[in-house]
Amino acid sequence: MDDTSAANSGNWSHGLEGGEGASFRPFGVHWLDSALQETLLPGTPWEQVEEKVSRGLIGKLRSSQEFKDMEKKQMILQLLGAKFVERYLKDELYVPNILEPPRITLLKRQQLQRTMQKFLKDKLDDVARFHDYLPGTPDGGGESSQRGEDSRQQLHSVEMRVTQEHMTSVFQKGLNRHLAMNGFTAEQARTDNIPDPSLPSMNCWSGASNLLGHSLCAILQRDPNRLSYICKRLGGKQLPASLREFLWAEMLLRHNDSTVYTEKTTEKSLRKTFAKMVSKGKLELKISKATECPISGLIKKAVQEKYDKTVCMQQYKGTSYTSQCSEALNVLYTYNRSYEPYLVHWLFPLQIAFHDIGGELEDHPYELAFYLNLLQSNTFPHWPEIYAIAEQAMARLQSGDMELYQHLQTCSTTNVKVDPKEFMVQLLEDERKKAASLSWATQQNSSSTDGLADNSKSLLANPVVFLRKWVGEGFVSVLDTQAVLLIWDQCFMSDWNRRVLEDVCLALVLLLRRDFMEATDYHQMRQVFLLTPCKLYTADIQAAFKHLQGGGAAIEVPDLDSRRLETNVPTTTPEPYNPVPIPINTAPPQADMMIKDQKLRPVGVTNFHLNLVINQPDIRKMEDEDSPQLDVMDQLVNFQPERLSVSVAVLHKGRSLGDRKCENNGVMVQAASLERGNPLNEDGYTKTYQVSFSSDSLTFDDVILQASSYDLKFKENQAVALITVTYRLLGGHEYLSLGWAKLPLYEYQDDNAPPDSNGTYCASLRVQLGKKTLPLFPGEAPQMISLSIADPDYEVDDHLQPGSYVTTTCIDPSDAGIPSESTSSPQPQAEEPLWVPYDSDIGERSTPWKPDQGFDLYIDQVRFLPDNATIIKVTARIVQPHDPKVADVLATPLLDSPARCPQFEYRDTTEKAEETNLVVLRVYTVDKVTKELVALGAAILPLYDEEEHLLHMAGFQLPLRSGIPDEDIPLDKAALDKLPIVPGTSILVRVLPISKIFIPAPNYASGYYRNSYQSKPTESHMTVMEHYKRQDNWVETVQDTIENMHMEETQTSQDGEAEATPLAREAMTEWLIDRLQEDKHLPEGVTTPGDLDLTRCVNYDLSCGLYVFVRMTPGVKGTGLYTHAVCQVLPGRRAADLDITSEGYGVVDRFHTKQHKFNSLQTAPQWKDPPKHIHPHYDTQSVLFIRIIGLTLLYKPDPNQEGPGVIRGKHGKKRVQLGPESYLGWTVLPMFDKGCVAQGTYILPIFQDDTNLDFLEDIGRADNLLTWLKSNIKKKVIKINRQYATAVVSVFDGHYHVKAESVPLPKRDSFLDVDDFEKFAESAQLGKEGPQISQHILRHLPKEVQDEEMDSVLYQQEEKYFEQLALIVFDEVLEDVKEIGLK
Repeated sequence: MDDTSAANSGNWSHGLEGGEGASFRPFGVHWLDSALQETLLPGTPWEQVEEKVSRGLIGKLRSSQEFKDMEKKQMILQLLGAKFVERYLKDELYVPNILEPPRITLLKRQQLQRTMQKFLKDKLDDVARFHDYLPGTPDGGGESSQRGEDSRQQLHSVEMRVTQEHMTSVFQKGLNRHLAMNGFTAEQARTDNIPDPSLPSMNCWSGASNLLGHSLCAILQRDPNRLSYICKRLGGKQLPASLREFLWAEMLLRHNDSTVYTEKTTEKSLRKTFAKMVSKGKLELKISKATECPISGLIKKAVQEKYDKTVCMQQYKGTSYTSQCSEALNVLYTYNRSYEPYLVHWLFPLQIAFHDIGGELEDHPYELAFYLNLLQSNTFPHWPEIYAIAEQAMARLQSGDMELYQHLQTCSTTNVKVDPKEFMVQLLEDERKKAASLSWATQQNSSSTDGLADNSKSLLANPVVFLRKWVGEGFVSVLDTQAVLLIWDQCFMSDWNRRVLEDVCLALVLLLRRDFMEATDYHQMRQVFLLTPCKLYTADIQAAFKHLQGGGAAIEVPDLDSRRLETNVPTTTPEPYNPVPIPINTAPPQADMMIKDQKLRPVGVTNFHLNLVINQPDIRKMEDEDSPQLDVMDQLVNFQPERLSVSVAVLHKGRSLGDRKCENNGVMVQAASLERGNPLNEDGYTKTYQVSFSSDSLTFDDVILQASSYDLKFKENQAVALITVTYRLLGGHEYLSLGWAKLPLYEYQDDNAPPDSNGTYCASLRVQLGKKTLPLFPGEAPQMISLSIADPDYEVDDHLQPGSYVTTTCIDPSDAGIPSESTSSPQPQAEEPLWVPYDSDIGERSTPWKPDQGFDLYIDQVRFLPDNATIIKVTARIVQPHDPKVADVLATPLLDSPARCPQFEYRDTTEKAEETNLVVLRVYTVDKVTKELVALGAAILPLYDEEEHLLHMAGFQLPLRSGIPDEDIPLDKAALDKLPIVPGTSILVRVLPISKIFIPAPNYASGYYRNSYQSKPTESHMTVMEHYKRQDNWVETVQDTIENMHMEETQTSQDGEAEATPLAREAMTEWLIDRLQEDKHLPEGVTTPGDLDLTRCVNYDLSCGLYVFVRMTPGVKGTGLYTHAVCQVLPGRRAADLDITSEGYGVVDRFHTKQHKFNSLQTAPQWKDPPKHIHPHYDTQSVLFIRIIGLTLLYKPDPNQEGPGVIRGKHGKKRVQLGPESYLGWTVLPMFDKGCVAQGTYILPIFQDDTNLDFLEDIGRADNLLTWLKSNIKKKVIKINRQYATAVVSVFDGHYHVKAESVPLPKRDSFLDVDDFEKFAESAQLGKEGPQISQHILRHLPKEVQDEEMDSVLYQQEEKYFEQLALIVFDEVLEDVKEIGLK
């Protein structure tokens, strides 16, 4: 069976689980679950297979001994599920209470369940094999076990083959739809190598690959047994970030010291043990922070040195990577006192794999240290193994390439200059002896280990030592980042197989063969080993590794080094121009890769921008000499841009396949003043001109090439565009060739097709799209254009001088993504990115403007409507700041445009304007829940740049802000800046010169629209926008939304008595306008719509969860107590029945505050903990229960001030215990409302805590929490705290990564209405007096310290000690709290 049938093959009948088919969501990924559900629909091929298996299973069960045992039989029936029993076993007696206590113990029930699960699986497999539904022979003979290893094995059964084909089709369609919804195509998923812009820059895989990685993670979480199969299929490839993080973590955890890794509890226990050992280490080392161990200075210095000297790490120097690395190594030292400099290198790939975007996670260094410890302890080879790997690789080199091996041995004994004192020679010798004892290691040269003193120099010079360094540092010290990630991916996917490391070493040595053969002594050989590997192409390393893994000959590997094709080494172009070289053939095809014969795709070259550094004559020579050269220079002195010409020819092996020429004249953009001196001639003169041909687009749609000869391994064979720049001399008939540039047009793409009968793979060609900056070569172009020549070679007398270049854009004219000039149509939203920065080469330039010239205002699109918005309209008015009361113009969206990103075709012409004009834009909608007409947001656009005196003639992306400016206050461009931004929502508008025709909107993805820093989404808003795209109504159009609203509102008004009449399409826009009419749909007396509720912009998403922040509890009776708030989720009735997801979401979270503000009062403690991230199931009846616990404790500092003091209990008792005074009260907080997180800052009443919490079971059944509280106060089931204390708690949605990026949280104090509101307010005021929490520490310090209070250095140190110890004590006491009801 293939991959698509994986879900069904693991569980032959979902009916056997007894769950509802429609609610079966095994993966938690919409497209996977949807595709799986489709394969289970009635009438599908699976139904026939399921019926046969079910009938066969019944026969097996009835004939088994287990079915005759009552307990086993009832467990079997329970596992099969009520629906299966009703359908196939309805004559059997089903008595599930037989399996309930006291008839059977819980332990025996669990054992029985596991036994019967295995029994059922065995019987299912027997039935499946009987019908030939599993790979293998029908009788399940010995051949089956061999054939079954490949799940793609062709099956004998006709119905199973039909089922397999159906599943493949369904899952393939689902995958293509999933990719399209996220802006990708299936072709991009196979070939796209453009990095995902939303992910860290150190990765080179595409967004499509990362998307597929998420789906694979979901499959693996559901069926971990498929991990080895997926690793096998992905062998040799680099993993996307999502899959890498999952797979590396999984393999590290599987290598722990436990004998078997089976459940999440194993990971939990490992983390718990690690945390305990770190806490223990802190006490033993007498430090307050694990990230600041006694050798922190040494570690910091070593980290800095590694990041300074290691090629792949240098780009991360000065970032959060260095600080996180230092802190993680400090934590590891605190844990087990281990530190070695090479751990910096080991940690670097882990930092990339388990990245902390933005560096905001405080516990991230602990996470890195945890994984590093697993890698060091149980995964990475030990040093004797490393030496054995190095020797084995050299032995294979000797047998595979004797010439290179002998050359290395010769170099290692020539001009050797090493000091044995500087190396651990004895350690190397011990490693070598231990390596020789390994069964898989080479036994060569064993005699060389005799006589350590005589052998030390040769041992250190031996090439094996360099291979040992490579492996021992994880190749991080010698390769670039992408190559390191590729190799570590292979190591993890192979379970750190030693052969993989051998093949990597051998591949690198063989790829460096040319460099090694040019070395003549030890020093040069050493340079190659340590400095040259980072220059290898990652694609070459990948090809060489796969070649060796496949059993290929070592002698063939050097031919895979693409560097051998480069005849010149690129040099830096002199200032002022420093172009980035175009990457040529960054992923060369394999040696047997051929290109299909084809007519090549159309290609276009457009938007030419020239930067010409023109040689100027020496005036003195002009007076003394008379030569044609000077005559030409004389003409160039009077440079005229209209005499320039730009032409493009497509060449292949010197043959022209077509040529085009720009028809328009060049436009002078800028002319610099005369400059003296250039890189070639200090006394020479140059002048720089910038000329644009932006209106020309040269396309080639008839390029025909016998592509079978198109070998991308050789740059000379590639099709190239020759761009020629000429200057027409006076007289009109003679042209001067100023310069030329070369542009590669096509690159290969793997068609993912199987090899032909000769083992040859096929590939096709695609256009290398995008903006290119190309150096201009001086003079006429040669007959043959070589892409290997990277940089121009200028002469003193050339007309063009260093710094000349051309910028152009390569396009595919047949691509539907290029905007049309004739008509506009709604863009498919799934293909658009979340946010595109402004591209100055695409957008309009500001131009001089006079008020009486007027302008056209275009409204193009509103992007990413919130979840609680429906239909919208946009109003605009051109106003003066002193007179904002101007009539609005109205724009309505196109019916066929996306409902969540509605598009418009609206233009408003202003014949005359003033410099002070502002454009005020307002968007209105109908709230999805309340059905009220509300203002979604507003934006203001100033039309005139007062400094430049230019009209803002351009496209603009403006963020929408919640609220409408007060019409009684003069407007300005900053009038809305203090209003909150509507998360992720913006409006696209254009201001253009008045035109007789309507100009269609450009594609947003082109970068046309200007967007300031204010419109750039935060990381949280990007998450919100991604959430919007995952919603079911993302694919709906404006017409769909209107139809749904009309139907719903019509049925509501008719009370369901009559069937609603569908709305005709031609009447829909009119209905939308009417539904958004203020005078019809606002309450009587209200003239202005309210604002859309920002707290309900985003529906709750379990994967994002929510954040809780307990701020303070003013008024508690906490004098003399050390107080914390203990929080626990109490699930409602529906949530209590839901299972915990495979990601761990839905667990009943329990946590408590940890960090005090020590200057707060003991009767009003405040906390500074970061918000707690939890993932409860959505249920409006679920609440957060908060219990305030205070401990009586005494802190006695260390009299010698050498470390932490001690904490005693009440009256100096050794143990701190709970007393009656400890239970300061409890409160409760709603978490959800109307499909969203009930966001806000709550002021909650605190109730008396008499330790009897039986009433908590009723809270989960309360439909309205406030009503429940009032009712139970009246019944005296609960009582208000005598001090009328309150708790202040903030809750916000988990889509917002930090509180600063969340929507404004409204104050919610309605729960204080359970009693006298004024008494709660009075208590909060009285709670402002009393001792501070710092008194727990100060009262036991010397008087001079007490006088300085919290400013004392000694106090600050003791505060750290106290909080560290007090938290440990509090955690221990919490175990007692569990025993009295808070479980």
